[in-house]
Amino acid sequence: MALTTNLLQGQASEWALLKRHPSEDIFGVQVCGGYPDSMARLCQVVSDHVSCDFVDMNCGCPIDIICARQAGSALLTKPRRFEEVVRAACGALDVPLIVKMRKGYNDGADVAHELIPQIAQWGAAAITLHGRTRQQRYSRQADWDYIERCAGVAAGVGLPLVGNGDIMSYQDWAQHMAGEIREQRVWDISSGERFDHLRQFCSYGLEHWGSDDRGVEATRRFLLEWLSFTHRYVPVGLLEVLPQQMHWRPPSFVGRNDLETLLGSGSAADWVRISEMLLGPAPSGFTFSPKHKSNSYTLSAADASLLAGGTVPAVTMGDFDFDQFLADIADKFEKSENKPVVIGYSVAAIVAFFTAEWLIHLPALDFLLGFPIQLIGLLAVPYLAIRYLADGGDVGKDVGTYTSTIIKKLPGLDK
Repeated sequence: MALTTNLLQGQASEWALLKRHPSEDIFGVQVCGGYPDSMARLCQVVSDHVSCDFVDMNCGCPIDIICARQAGSALLTKPRRFEEVVRAACGALDVPLIVKMRKGYNDGADVAHELIPQIAQWGAAAITLHGRTRQQRYSRQADWDYIERCAGVAAGVGLPLVGNGDIMSYQDWAQHMAGEIREQRVWDISSGERFDHLRQFCSYGLEHWGSDDRGVEATRRFLLEWLSFTHRYVPVGLLEVLPQQMHWRPPSFVGRNDLETLLGSGSAADWVRISEMLLGPAPSGFTFSPKHKSNSYTLSAADASLLAGGTVPAVTMGDFDFDQFLADIADKFEKSENKPVVIGYSVAAIVAFFTAEWLIHLPALDFLLGFPIQLIGLLAVPYLAIRYLADGGDVGKDVGTYTSTIIKKLPGLDK
């Protein structure tokens, strides 16, 4: 997606998104803007100087900074401006305009079915509809029942509509759309084939930016951004249930070979390592932080190897004496006259803790750092309860005072 204002300001990085590669038989450009005058000027420039077969106007982008500029999904809240922007684009283009949009802006306030007949009148050639609202962003499943409803509305006015959201396998495609895919099988792509795709990506990058240091590093940056998305792919051969869903959070896994494990790493350091396998050593001191961070786990290939029988490294806790901590717990338990209450605290803490862990699917990084923290957390509640009760504490006291007293007894927080 290229921003209208950035393109009109002549930003080279933005115009690079509109460059067509000779291998692209069908090529479209996606633009985003919230003002009819700038959209008209841009579309005229595109018509005069850009080789493309269609223009896609993104009126569904949920990103805050885009909506703050009255573009993307924000246009769904301003039908008059939406119309002006679409009409301005259609009037300046000599290729078809496709409008990409969402169900609506807020949950429970779907507007796409009302806008579709109007968009047809404004001059758009087709619509791409994402089955989520802007408020949902990419959470929860796409609403394909609503997309089907909108497809009927679009058919009534002769406007092609393409549904969008959660199509990850041929099963998803077959469930939501008519027809069939020829082979109807899930492709269990090997790590070697995936690596070949990365190699081809780098080849395109070096062809575009050049093979000098500047071109290599530009290619590396875009490769790393791509890896920040592709690492979420879980190989089909490792799944217990098919088809997998787009909104599932990827579990930690060990691949069938080292390369597969590396390609599934959520660690930026491992992505840099992959880039070095393809583009040579990164500059000294080079680090990378992805532009778009996901809810996916940060799990390095080394961490994942622990699941295959590796050893858990020792964890340093500074001056904190863990053995003394355990001894102190035992001592306090012996002195306590409220052992049933203490046991109750312990059981409740364990049940709550592991229930929470099951719910959020903690990654294998848990073994490196999380496990000691969990262990301390499990022991801290009974320890605090024992210490509080052994010191003559009264559970019936004011909750605020009770909580404050417990917190102050935590090792390292008593000061």
